[in-house]
Amino acid sequence: MPASDLSLVSSIRREYGLGRDRHAAFAQAVEANLHIAQLTTKTRLVDRLTGAKERTLDVWMTRYAELLEQRTLADATRRSYKSLDKIIREKMPVEKSLSAITTLDCVTAIQAVTGEGKARTAQAVRSHLKDIFREAIASGWLERNPVEVTRAVEVKIKRARLDFDTFMAIYKQTKLDWLKNAMALAIVSSQRREDRVKVG
Repeated sequence: MPASDLSLVSSIRREYGLGRDRHAAFAQAVEANLHIAQLTTKTRLVDRLTGAKERTLDVWMTRYAELLEQRTLADATRRSYKSLDKIIREKMPVEKSLSAITTLDCVTAIQAVTGEGKARTAQAVRSHLKDIFREAIASGWLERNPVEVTRAVEVKIKRARLDFDTFMAIYKQTKLDWLKNAMALAIVSSQRREDRVKVG
């Protein structure tokens, strides 16, 4: 077979060019066959030789949790991260070598959460995954972040603003003087609820 004719024909009869390098072409064909046979999640010889066998996503997430302990975080933030870790462990192939995690793995996990009607959670999962892999790069466990190229999760805001008539109806029904004062000041100053609470 001439070097220029090296190609791979898939099971759906689609042909893919593999270049002119015979050794590289055979390597790609073997890799494709392993993927088709769904064997890519098993430990490869190269992983055992390089030590990547021990560097699974599961092992890294345990190490990442230890790194989070060193950060100054609010208790609520720590609880949120633990909740996100649980979701990621459920949705991601944590048994895979960290370097073998693909963008597709990340997208599949994020979309699975979105598919459950939890767009906000999916948004948080994407952000948390990005930080997990960023720390892995900083620690020398990884060379690229598979989450970086994923699309941001679109979240539609469902809460509607009060119109003036509704605001006044609530204002007139309010019996508490302090609440009336706060509402009146808010509408005059355009301050948010959070700002009014801080002022007191």
